[in-house]
Amino acid sequence: MNSALKTLLRKDMREQVKTYRLWVVLALFLFFAITAPLVTKHLPDLIPKTEQFEIIMAEPTLVDAAAQYAGYIVQMGMLLVILLGMGTIAGERSQGLLPMVLSKPVRRRHVLASKVLVNGGMLVGALVLATAVFYGYTVLLFAYFPAGGAALSIVPMAAFILFVLSLTVFWSVVTSSSITAGGLSLLSVLVLTAVPPLFSSVKRFSPYYLMDAGKSIAVGGAGFGEVLPSLLVTAALIAALLWASAYIFEKRDI
Repeated sequence: MNSALKTLLRKDMREQVKTYRLWVVLALFLFFAITAPLVTKHLPDLIPKTEQFEIIMAEPTLVDAAAQYAGYIVQMGMLLVILLGMGTIAGERSQGLLPMVLSKPVRRRHVLASKVLVNGGMLVGALVLATAVFYGYTVLLFAYFPAGGAALSIVPMAAFILFVLSLTVFWSVVTSSSITAGGLSLLSVLVLTAVPPLFSSVKRFSPYYLMDAGKSIAVGGAGFGEVLPSLLVTAALIAALLWASAYIFEKRDI
């Protein structure tokens, strides 16, 4: 690995710890992991009942808990990724920090690569830990199910997170404002995840399908092959977004 990249990686990792971003990410993902099975298990008890009005709900299952966990990752996790990534370049540019970094003997692509690797590694690491906690707590509250499915479900969930991060980094490179980058990222994710499911012919290739199938994989309801088409498309989108980000960053004036 290039020595300049190593230096940038150490700097960015220290920044994540110093600014408490690492601990916030870990805390939020663990919150998702603990509350998903807990809320699912006790939801019927939380709904008020009277003599005149009563909602009859089916007994919560493992699938319901997995769906709740995936829902947290898609909704709140997606917002967390955008908040982390929107200032990657745009934030440092607007604060005047980027020219200082680039005044040193480092290449722009190394600066970008370091930020993507550190943020991506932090998010995926938090996801792995959270999924392990989710599995243990779900087994405790519901019933045993094979850990292999929960482990495999990490792959599509991680791919979705990295897709959102790559998209956010792209807009952070293109725009000059973190707020603009965040807004465009949110809009882009909503379009790219909400529109394809409306068409059955392309639904299985949508990044959102990663989460839809991932919850079934977690509890053994579907095989890994079910998510493979979407996984390949999402990987290609991530590669394209990162290549475009690096290319634009190299060409653009600071």
